[in-house]
Amino acid sequence: MLVRSQQMPPSSRQQQNNPPNLRGKKCKIFDWLCTSKLVGEGDIEIDNLVHLVDGIPIRGGAYLVYVERVFDPNAFLWRNQNNWTTLDNALEEIIPWLKEAVAVIFT
Repeated sequence: MLVRSQQMPPSSRQQQNNPPNLRGKKCKIFDWLCTSKLVGEGDIEIDNLVHLVDGIPIRGGAYLVYVERVFDPNAFLWRNQNNWTTLDNALEEIIPWLKEAVAVIFT
């Protein structure tokens, strides 16, 4: 997986509604097709930068998450990459995941 980051221009940063400093926060990963179904857990890696993942721009609509645990190995990835299609393929990897399907754990 190729992940590149670059800072957003100041105008884009002001429009972003992300809470600051989410990097390293634990999170629950929900199925992006049915957001009430818990499919995994992990850590937020990047929350407020513009990224290219395998050449595809990932902007404010997604987090990059490190997948630590998988509860549903057959859950489809939000964006296929490295010929992976399911969450089980992404165990212990960093992947993009739709923000609406991620619950950040604030403890």
